[in-house]
Amino acid sequence: MTEFEIRRQIEAIRLSPSSPVTKARELLRLRRLLSIQLTELEQARMQVAQTSDRRTKAMLNRMAATAESLEDDVLESAREVLSTG
Repeated sequence: MTEFEIRRQIEAIRLSPSSPVTKARELLRLRRLLSIQLTELEQARMQVAQTSDRRTKAMLNRMAATAESLEDDVLESAREVLSTG
């Protein structure tokens, strides 16, 4: 999933008429998907770390940093949804 798609899903969940608990569960499902994606990125980073491909290393580092940031954003959204419920 791209950053745009994830942010769009976060917003759609937050604006949905569902209960706060349901919204939080949906957000946590999204976070699990991101966590899987991050694990895959980490594995790719480990494989590339053994090569001299700087460009790929840098790209994977940026992607991992973005995924970590998105994970934090999803978790924060889940907290906000529960606290405003």
